[in-house]
Amino acid sequence: VEVLDVLKESDAVDYAVAVEPFWRAGLSRSGRALREKTEMSATEFLQGITSATGGRVWHIDAATNIKDVFLRILTEMESRYLVSYEPVGVPREGWHTLEIRLRGKLVDEVRSRPGYLVSSKYKQSDP
Repeated sequence: VEVLDVLKESDAVDYAVAVEPFWRAGLSRSGRALREKTEMSATEFLQGITSATGGRVWHIDAATNIKDVFLRILTEMESRYLVSYEPVGVPREGWHTLEIRLRGKLVDEVRSRPGYLVSSKYKQSDP
């Protein structure tokens, strides 16, 4: 939870590369259940941190050329737009949900932060 709060307060856009282990098929039945639960938790964690910042998780297997994946991430990062605004009439502190909609444009996917968090420790006095 603390990691997510820090990321929500930051300007970072996080991407993660999850390498699927090649040994998963060889686990015993009892070990597999425990391993799958652990992997699910790791997958959920990576999905949480990347979606909180407008990034995403790239799932690959051990045979994937990691250089190609990083080049695709770089290409995606280079095609990002920065949209900014200054809200009026809302409390400064707390979680603020954002929604991005495009009119008249056909795009495959729009990915953005779901909102932003202003904590009380960063609260500035109004002039």
